[in-house]
Parts: sequence; structure tokens; C-alpha cells
Amino acid sequence: MDATRIQVDNNLIDAIIRSTNAGLQMAGVQPVPVGISSRPAQSQELSVVIGLVGQRNGTVTLNVSQRATLYLAGQFTGSTFAAVDDEVFDAVGEITNIIAGRLKAELSTERYQIANISCPSIVMGGDYRVHHFSGFSTASVEFELSGVPSVFLKERIFSTTVSLSRS
Repeated sequence: MDATRIQVDNNLIDAIIRSTNAGLQMAGVQPVPVGISSRPAQSQELSVVIGLVGQRNGTVTLNVSQRATLYLAGQFTGSTFAAVDDEVFDAVGEITNIIAGRLKAELSTERYQIANISCPSIVMGGDYRVHHFSGFSTASVEFELSGVPSVFLKERIFSTTVSLSRS
């Protein structure tokens, strides 16, 4: 096996890209995919987690910096935010809910059989790791937000990660 080749589910990667773009389209944001992985991305200050339920179960996680969170919430609501507050949580939770809804639609096929999504949960603080038990497959896509100033390069990157139980 070639150690430089990433083993990911290309159908899942494509669904993540389409769903993330659709979720951010309502905010007038067009993120650019810049990387893929078979592991969750490095954690940032805020993560929104939504459960995926069906024949295969798992989660979709939007992992984003505080600066990018404020940017996305502002784009989504048409407001300007100086700090993360309940309105920002609601906006980024709704964005993730749209992404998860699109993923559910795309993953409702016979191959994945996702039937429902849960309510969003928000995790604050970047010092954590998510570990799934054996039997889960993970696909993660990192995106870049051109609307966040380039001087904050690391904070321009966010990820959408899907972890699903194997069939």
C-alpha cells in the first residue's frame, strides 16, 4: 500500500463538498475546498456537531475558528458581530443544520441509508479531540474562506467532517 495515498470514500467527500457549499450559499459564501483527510481536522475554537441516524449512524461536525464563526454568522444574518453570543450560536447552528440536512438527503441512498439528523450541539474551546470507536469511517474536507482577511490565514480554514459507522 502506498503510504502517500489517502484512503477516503470519494462519494462521501463529494457529498461533503456539495452540502457545505449549499449550506453556505444562503450566507452568500462560496468556500474553496483546500484539503481532504480520513481523520477529523485539527480542532478550532468552535465545533457544531449534528448526529446522523439511520442504518448507519454517525456525526457531521463543522469545525471553525472564532473569527470565521463571526464572519459566517454575519454573512448569514446580515449583521456585524464583535463577539460570539447566542445570536452567533443560532446562526452557525442553523448553517450546520442546513449542511446536515443536505448531507442527509445525499446520504439517504441504499449505500448509507441516513434517515434523520439530530439537533445541533456546540462545543466551545479548541483543546479537545474526537475519538470514534473502531468500525467508523471518517472523511473530512477543509475549506478556505476568502472573506476572512488573509493575515489570519489559519483562521480562514474550517472543516466539515463526517464520521459514519461502517455497514
